[in-house]
Amino acid sequence: MKISDSKDFIWKFNKEENVFVGINPDLCSKELGIYHIRIKPKEELRKHYHERPNNGKEIFFFYKGGHFLFEINGKTYEHNSTEPLYLCLESGEIHGIKNLSNDVLEFQAVYCPDFEEGEVRGEIVNRKN
Repeated sequence: MKISDSKDFIWKFNKEENVFVGINPDLCSKELGIYHIRIKPKEELRKHYHERPNNGKEIFFFYKGGHFLFEINGKTYEHNSTEPLYLCLESGEIHGIKNLSNDVLEFQAVYCPDFEEGEVRGEIVNRKN
């Protein structure tokens, strides 16, 4: 058994997607990757898509809820609740998230199989940042 908390994560700012990503190498394998994502207040995860290997999935788990807009394949949805929310994305689905609150939006991203460098595709929306 391994117990892990946020101090075990290696934090990186992903400029392309405009988010902070926490990676714990002990929680990742070729089959599964678990990442912690942070979006600053009024900032966004820029629209993009992934070419996932083996038709893999990307699953977001907003465990504290939050106030944000999420866009999937051109449709926009608003979430404003403290209730948890799961989003399951298939390979190729265009998605983005805008944090509407004054607090950091935090969620888990699970990749099955694990995320691979270079799989992010699509026109990243150009915005002032």
